[in-house]
Amino acid sequence: MPHVSKRALDKETQKVLEDASVFLFSHSSFPETKRLFETLLTKTERLMIAKRVGAAYLLKEDKHETEISESLKLTRETVSRYT
Repeated sequence: MPHVSKRALDKETQKVLEDASVFLFSHSSFPETKRLFETLLTKTERLMIAKRVGAAYLLKEDKHETEISESLKLTRETVSRYT
């Protein structure tokens, strides 16, 4: 699991940062977004996100949680978060 600072942000600052992040990614071209991912995230974080996106997609395609868990090497608990 990624390290998270013990120094918590206040809720409003966190919301502003999250909204700015979504805005940045949603208003970037594919090459810009790819470069942002590679710059901001470690290889492990990128893989973690890709697996979670894959799980959400496969659930939308009506794949069974067990099948998704096995194919993406995720725990069933992780997969069940997206149902």
